[in-house]
Amino acid sequence: MRNSQQVAENASHVLNTAQAALGNEREGIAQSMEATRHALRQLSEEAAKLDEIDEMLGRALSAYGSQLEAALGTAQDHVTQMRDTLAPGLDTLRGVIEQAETFMPAQRRSA
Repeated sequence: MRNSQQVAENASHVLNTAQAALGNEREGIAQSMEATRHALRQLSEEAAKLDEIDEMLGRALSAYGSQLEAALGTAQDHVTQMRDTLAPGLDTLRGVIEQAETFMPAQRRSA
């Protein structure tokens, strides 16, 4: 009888040890899952921030492109206006130079 009582006590001890080990394991798994949830929340927050930054950059680049296009158009208009304004004067100057060349002596006089 002593032998069966000892077996029962050993079995009870093994059962208690197993229950404690499973409890510790369960607690460790619960802590790991909570840490994983926390990490996922942080990643989601970071992803939302990155999406917001991406949208802001998209708007900024779009505005920059529009402003650059407008500035280039204004510069092109200014260059065209300058050319149109200066062309008649340059044509006149070219004509004066061509006429002056016809009146220049072929050789200089010796002193």
